[in-house]
Amino acid sequence: MANYMYSDFEDCGFFYEKTKRVRHIYQYLYDQDNLLHCIHRSQQRKHRNKAVIKFNENFSENVDRLYWLLHDEKYVPGPLRKRRIFEPKERILQIPPYDPDRIIDHCVVSVVEPILMQTFIAHTYSCIKGRGIHGCMNDIVAAIQRDPEGTRYALIMDIHKYYDNVDHDRLKWKYRRKIGDPKMLRIMDLIVDCNGLPVGVPIGRYTSQMYGNFNLTDFEHFLLEMLHVHYLYVYMDNIVILGNDKARLHEIFTRAALHLATHDHLEINPNWQVFPLAARDLDHVGFRISPHDIRLRKTILYRFYEKLKRTRKMYDLQCEADIKHAYPSEYGWLTHCSPQHKESIINKILLNNGKKHHQSA
Repeated sequence: MANYMYSDFEDCGFFYEKTKRVRHIYQYLYDQDNLLHCIHRSQQRKHRNKAVIKFNENFSENVDRLYWLLHDEKYVPGPLRKRRIFEPKERILQIPPYDPDRIIDHCVVSVVEPILMQTFIAHTYSCIKGRGIHGCMNDIVAAIQRDPEGTRYALIMDIHKYYDNVDHDRLKWKYRRKIGDPKMLRIMDLIVDCNGLPVGVPIGRYTSQMYGNFNLTDFEHFLLEMLHVHYLYVYMDNIVILGNDKARLHEIFTRAALHLATHDHLEINPNWQVFPLAARDLDHVGFRISPHDIRLRKTILYRFYEKLKRTRKMYDLQCEADIKHAYPSEYGWLTHCSPQHKESIINKILLNNGKKHHQSA
């Protein structure tokens, strides 16, 4: 591991040498209640998966084997299976074996994430219970409506291939400031290094969500406490900053990009923008947000329409309640849009199916 000095981070305003580190937590990984809970979590919506079925055929023996694998510190990450997906854009998933890797991922997250979350800012949202996409959108809308003068301009930016470029040494250094249990650090390091490279956390491992969020906490605190950003919203590597001064947002971008490059070896994508919210919508977390309207992003709306075409013969859509029951996920997105936009989409769906719109109770 690289030998980083605390002085390297003095401009962040943090002096972590005085931070108390959590110790003696490794044994909670293989605690019986935690192990059974994590096995259950790892099998949610996967009961037809062949690996899950095979594990459950000898459930007691496999639980006992996992217990001793963790107890004796004999876990070694298995090979990652690659899979290419194209939603919403092309990505390469690197998926570990179910047994034992994905179960152990859940065990590690269940113990470590509550500790690492103590460093998270209030307005980071990705993969955090009670926040998420809709929490991010609601907070942005609330800020715009509460303080229209202070949120006249938006800076949007995202990090270039963030998951692929997370520096292993930097990430290990960061969680060593919070965790002092050598056994826990060993298994965390094994998972971080499972791709065989000095950079990157694999999209497809459950732990990668936790590592991705935690790796940016220093950067987020730098924005809040050193650059005095008031309206900051972070959804993994997608960042929105609102302000009342266009020149000030440009200055924030310059210093933020320099900080990321210097301390985390990460780059901002060149498509970053600063623009007035009165002139155009803020396209973020699947919604197009303006001071007076909230609409679905076009790509999400088009995917919904394509799904409707494929499944039109399966459902008799007579009213809004039928759409809600037939397409609960898509309807859930619509409920967070402005009433006018929601009404427009529902009317369009029902008219295309030859029905008149009857408002549900």
